[in-house]
Parts: sequence; C-alpha cells; structure tokens
Amino acid sequence: MNPYLKAKLERYQTLRSSIEEIQTRAGNEARDLTPDEVRTINERTEEGRGLYDELAPEIEAHERSAKVATLSGELAQGEPRQTLDGRLVHAEDAMPPMAPRLMPTHEQIVELHRAVAEQRPLRLTVADRPRGGGEHERAAVTVDDTADVNVALVPRETREPRRLAVAARLGVQRVQGVTDVVYPVFNAGAADVAAEATKKPEYDAITPGLSTPQVIAVHTDATRQALESVSALEVRLRQKHAALIAKREDLLLVQTVLATTGIGSITGAAASTPFADTLLAAAAVVLGSDVGAAPNLAAINPADVVAVFGGAVGASGESPESRLRLDLHGMDVYVTPAVAAGTAVVGAWEAAARFVVGWDPRVLVDPYSQMKNNIVTTLTEEAVALAVDEPTGFVKVKFKP
Repeated sequence: MNPYLKAKLERYQTLRSSIEEIQTRAGNEARDLTPDEVRTINERTEEGRGLYDELAPEIEAHERSAKVATLSGELAQGEPRQTLDGRLVHAEDAMPPMAPRLMPTHEQIVELHRAVAEQRPLRLTVADRPRGGGEHERAAVTVDDTADVNVALVPRETREPRRLAVAARLGVQRVQGVTDVVYPVFNAGAADVAAEATKKPEYDAITPGLSTPQVIAVHTDATRQALESVSALEVRLRQKHAALIAKREDLLLVQTVLATTGIGSITGAAASTPFADTLLAAAAVVLGSDVGAAPNLAAINPADVVAVFGGAVGASGESPESRLRLDLHGMDVYVTPAVAAGTAVVGAWEAAARFVVGWDPRVLVDPYSQMKNNIVTTLTEEAVALAVDEPTGFVKVKFKP
C-alpha cells in the first residue's frame, strides 16, 4: 500500500474512533451531548467525508492492482482460480493449499464486537487463510444501513490454533454442506513389463469410499457487560473456541484413519526398541507402499515425546532453533492427545488423504434471544471430514509388543 493512501486511511479511522468515543462516553454517563461535543462531531464528520472523496479513486485503484497481482501469482504458480461444484475432485491445481482458518480475522472480530454492543445478531463465515501467511495490511470499504461509508486498515492477522489438517498439509475439497461424499479408494495393484503382442497390465482396483462431513461446534454464554467492557475477552473467546474445535478436529481425523480398512500396522520388535526406530520402520513401510510418496507426518501422544526424542538436540543432529520443531529425518512429528499413548500414526497425509469441508468455519453472536438476562451467546462451528483415498499411505504404530 502506498504511503499516501495508508496515511489517509489511518487519519480517517482516527476520526471515526474519536467520534465513537465521544458518543460512547455520553452514553455511559447517561447524558446528552454537550454543544462542544456536537460541534466536534460535526467537524470531524465533515473532514471524514472529505477524506473519503479523496480516497475513493485511490482505494479502487489499489484493490484493482492487488487483484491483478494475485491473479498473476496464481497463473505463475499454476494455480488458476477454483471453480468447485461440490464434487470430490483430486486435481492438485483445483485445491486450496491449506485448511480454512478457524480464527476470525482482526477485522471480523471488530465487527462481532460491534454487533454485541448494538445488540444485534450476526453470523459470519471465517475468511480463508491468506496466501503466504504472516502479517499484512488490507483496505476494507463497506457501507452500512445508514449509508455511512466505513474505511478501515486491517493491520494484522489473529492467532490460529495448531491443527493436524494444517500440519499434515492436507489438500482441501469443499462439498455442499453436510452430505454424503463419494470418493475413489485406490487399492492394491501393480504395473508390469508387457511382452510384445501381449495385453498390458491393467489397474482396476478402484473402489468407492463414503464420507460425511461432521459438525463440530462449541458455544459460550457470557454477560453483555463483560463482552462490552473487556474487549480482550472477545478475542480470547474466539481463540478458545478455535482451539477447542481444532482439538476435536484432530481427533476426528485420527479416528478416521484408524478406522480405514487397508492401512498398514507395525509393532516395535521388543520393549527395549527405541521409539524412534519403530517410527522409522513405519516410515519405511509407507515408502514401500503403492502410494508413491514419502511419509510427511507422524502423529504421537504427548506422553511419548521424550521416549521418541530423548535428550538429543535433534533427531538428525540439527542445531537448536528459536522455535520448537519436532521432526524425524525430515518427517514432521505432530503431538496430539488424539493418538493413544504408546501408539502413533505415520502417513503420507498430503498424498493419501483429502480434508473435506462441508461448512467453512463460521461464528454466530446472538445478544438478542436472552436480552432480558443480559446474556450473549457466541457459537463457533464447522462441518468437516477426512477422505482416505490411499489406505496404504498410512501405518498404525504400536511401540511395544
């Protein structure tokens, strides 16, 4: 964003915030606005309208340039815009790179907080994870019911909880709501050398699988006074909901893999066998399977972390980093209580499975239904499933015989 546009947007937002602050202060003190306050509001409103008249062409040009840059980047990376019709398509260039985010953006949290203050229900779909991640700035222009034009600068993204679907880099396929999804399962088969004038080998072991997105939800009732007076509570509540849903989502994915017919299994050779050796043996099973990809993630229980890694700096001899990173010869190790202690799940997740999204994560605030009790209900939900199309890409591990 060019410095001129950024400075003007910041000034516009400052004017709006100061006007809202004056109105809020008068409301909290249960009094009418003073003549000085009315004059200040009128002056700042006029300045804000003048700023918007100046900024409107600049904002339009900025958004147009950003859109062109995004399209150019997608074409350069071989990722054209998606046109999904609800079918479980496995073309790699038709899939978003990551699972949709669970935590609302900073802008959306402000919108939700405003809805609570104004005592009006609001339901929104959490935005997709921005490409590239990290902090960024984005201009947002909206027009509300009173025809006021709102221009805001969104300076950052809110914190996302850790999730197995993201750590395993699962490809995503959206379907139409909570409905049965049929997907292909690739079973055993092999290519062979064909002698001259003989029939070439055929792979015909594709069978249908069935999956249904499951609704994962959590809600909280809190007093309206708490949500209005403590702005940080609103953000923390969203983060807690997102974390709880992420934890239950992890369990759903692990349970789906373990319940899939055809996955491999391996048990440690002896009670004294190092856990890392057993994980490496499981990785070898995946490498030798027909999935044609290396395992990219092993999910283990928190109780087994020390037994797997011991006191070593890194399983492959890496020097310490500034952040915690657990991997075994390049295979990520994801720690989750969704896997029972003493066991693990090793898999080529991104090659052998797809993350099915029936409902994108959504947030609902309802400060109206229980208005007599000053209770605001906050609900977060999604509908997801896992489609395992190559069972041999997964191995269930038992560390001790």
